[in-house]
Amino acid sequence: MSATSVPVPKLPEIVGPDEFDALVIRTDYGSEAAWHAVMADLAQPWGDDGEFEAGVHFVDDPVWANATPTRSSPRSAGTRT
Repeated sequence: MSATSVPVPKLPEIVGPDEFDALVIRTDYGSEAAWHAVMADLAQPWGDDGEFEAGVHFVDDPVWANATPTRSSPRSAGTRT
């Protein structure tokens, strides 16, 4: 039994983040309020006195809607078997 390759649309390259920033990709568009809460929480300064700026890069583009971790990975090949 052989698997058939099914083309998967290629997701756009993510540009702009610092290489050490946490990357947060919005994949669920069911609640705008929830997304804003996530961004607000993750953007908070950290450290004992909040002396460190949060290093987070947010991607809010509907092209990523319903993307899975496997499909979102830079290592994904662009085809699914």
